[in-house]
Amino acid sequence: MSNMQQYEEILQTGWSELPDEQYLPDGSFRFEVISAKVLPPRSEDQSAVAMFALEPKEAMSDVSDDAMAALGEEFDLSDHTIFHKIWLKKPSDWHRLQTLIEKCGVDPKKYATKEESLKACKRAQIVGYVVTKVFTDKATGAPRQQNEVQSFAQAA
Repeated sequence: MSNMQQYEEILQTGWSELPDEQYLPDGSFRFEVISAKVLPPRSEDQSAVAMFALEPKEAMSDVSDDAMAALGEEFDLSDHTIFHKIWLKKPSDWHRLQTLIEKCGVDPKKYATKEESLKACKRAQIVGYVVTKVFTDKATGAPRQQNEVQSFAQAA
């Protein structure tokens, strides 16, 4: 079945058929960088943001086996892309971005531009410590959950 056929079939189903959202358990995961780029500010009063799309590949030893098992046999790590953002307001934010690029195994100084070094991060492996954050949705006032990467380490 082609992706287009799958897409058309999905569009013909109701929202009630959408499975409940699941989250990665807290702990370290090995990620593959799907993309890394800087998005320009949307308006004068906003700043640029570095955005990393991270696909989990493997739970590390500090992730509870019970928590992973509780997600069920159908749970697929690769379905849970995490978007890591760094708001680029101050020089220290750019240094944090540089450090993250280095943890991806990329030497940013060997590239002529920041954009080239970000592109070099594609397919890089990195370990990130994931937590589940609960916050209030500004639009609805309802509590929401999302996974967030708190810290990174270079993959072995």
